[in-house]
Formats: sequence, structure tokens, C-alpha cells
Amino acid sequence: MQTILHLVSDLGPTGANRQLSLIAPALEARGFNSRIINLGTSEPFEADLRMSGVSLENVPLSLPFAIAGMDRLRRIVVANRPDLVHLWGHRAAIWMNFIRLPGIRWSPMPPVVATVTYERIAPLARYFVSRTLNRVKVISGIPLAVDTQLVTAIERHAIGIPTNARLIVAAGGFDNNADMKSIIWAFDVLKHTSPDWFLYLIGDGPLRSHLQRFNQNLAFDDNRVRFAGLKVNVREILATADCVWLTQKRGGTNFALEAMAAGVSVVAARNDDLSSIIEDGKTGYLTTMGVPAEMAARTKKLFDDAPLRKNVGENARKAAIEKHAIADIADVWARKYSDIMR
Repeated sequence: MQTILHLVSDLGPTGANRQLSLIAPALEARGFNSRIINLGTSEPFEADLRMSGVSLENVPLSLPFAIAGMDRLRRIVVANRPDLVHLWGHRAAIWMNFIRLPGIRWSPMPPVVATVTYERIAPLARYFVSRTLNRVKVISGIPLAVDTQLVTAIERHAIGIPTNARLIVAAGGFDNNADMKSIIWAFDVLKHTSPDWFLYLIGDGPLRSHLQRFNQNLAFDDNRVRFAGLKVNVREILATADCVWLTQKRGGTNFALEAMAAGVSVVAARNDDLSSIIEDGKTGYLTTMGVPAEMAARTKKLFDDAPLRKNVGENARKAAIEKHAIADIADVWARKYSDIMR
């Protein structure tokens, strides 16, 4: 059995980590031994990975040049005797510079691949990431996987939502990329058309307090927005959602696919990533980035036509199953790894 060592920057709530949590266990059934070394935070994906039986070791490294941590990481990596190392995230790429230093007993050196984006990191960190990526194979272009098994919806009263509400769910980092402010704006436009609309926001980030104040100023006398944080079962929430909104300037694909797999209609601000998985008018709707009123209007039209909304949800689920099922995407990863190790 060949060993794939996944060196991950953290197991925080990112799309890449969601993919790892789905693919690593599936690779076990395809003749690979998946082992994970986590360099950062563990929530929310550590529990899922441990339940799946994947080997996972936490080696938290908070300082980029911590000598003791560096030595420990080297020993653990070498002791695993991997046939291939997969770097996930820019911190993993940085540390790989020191694992590969001359004098490290690691012969022969296994192939190293990377799944890394680093547009928003400091110049020094960018230098070390680039140094690693110039010497390894960067993997891209593999379709995303999604768990297509349906789950039981959470009881709405458990999350502070009326049973008969029209529930919109949105998710993302509370940062400039996620543009949650546009979602709150769009909802403030939409909610005046019916007292049944409710908005449930999943996520956290540096702008959370600002967004809560912004929402309070808009909805001081009629607040139907719920800030859920991160500690929620996303799939159980989506199972009770009527619609999903996304406004990310980049990304958003993993949450969109989770919604599609649940048969929930997605209305999203158009970006290149979401345009690659949502067929506008068939498996969801794409609106103009930065125009909240358009998102509100598109959603209102969708809810005014129940057969259309049902059809869009069914098309979305069918597309998720046909193009993004875990088993199929795991097969793609298995072939990719095998080709690289030849």
C-alpha cells in the first residue's frame, strides 16, 4: 500500500480542507494509506477525519522558524516514509523548505505536490512559498468532490428560525472577499416583500462585528438575520434551507456544491469559480457582482414560481451527483497520484 502524506497548514473552514476531508478517506479504499500532519488549528475537520479512520497527527507550529518544531516535523515526516507528499496551503509550503534541507536523511526523496494559493500573504512568506512551488508539481484542474448523500434536516426551532419561514442561508469568511455586506443589503431589500423571509449566516472573520453593527442599523426594528458562527452542521442546515446566497469575489464553490447536492437553489454573484459549476438558469442563478438588489429580485422571482424553484433544485442535485460524486473524484486523484509516483 502506497503512503500519501498530506502536510496541511491547518484544518480550518476552507474549501481545500473540505476537499481533503472527503478525498483522504476515499483514497484508503483505493489502495492508498492517507496520513495527515496538521500544522495549525484543528476545527472543524479533525473530528470528521478521525471518525473516518485516517491517521492524523497535530504538530502545531506558530512560529515560522521555531527550531524545536522544525526538528520534530522533520522526524515525523521522515518516519512516515511516504511515497508522495502533498502540501496543502501556504504554511505547509513554507515548512517544506526546511524539511528538504541538505543533510536530512530521506532517501530517495519522494515526489512532492502542492495545492496552494497565496495571493494574500506577506512578502517574506511569499518568497518561501514560491521557493517551494518552483521545485514541486502544483496540482490544479481536478473537479471538486461533494458528499451527495442526503441528511436529515435540523429542526428550525433549534436554530431560531420559524417553521414556516422562507429561509436563505449564506456562508463564507467574514472578510472583504466574502462580501457579506452585500448579502445583508440584499436581504434588507427582500425582507420587505414578506414577513416570512429569514437569513442565516454561517462563518466568522475579522469583519463580523462590523457586519453585526451594520445589520443592526438596517434592521433595528425587524431583525430577521441570524449570525450562526462556525460551529454548526452545515449539511443539516442546508437540508432545511430554501435558497443559498453566495457573494464571494473568489471561490465559494465548495458551499455552492454542498447546496446543489442537497437540492437547494443557489443564487450567487458571478465569479469565475462559481461560473464553472453553476449553469445560469438551469442549476442556479448568477447575478452581477456588487449589485444586491439584483440578487434580491432574482430570489423573489424564483420563490414566486414554485415549479421553477423545484426544477432548479433538482437540476442542481443531478449535476452534483453526475460531476462531483466523491467516488468519481477520488478515482481522479488516485490516477493523478499513481502517475506522479511512476
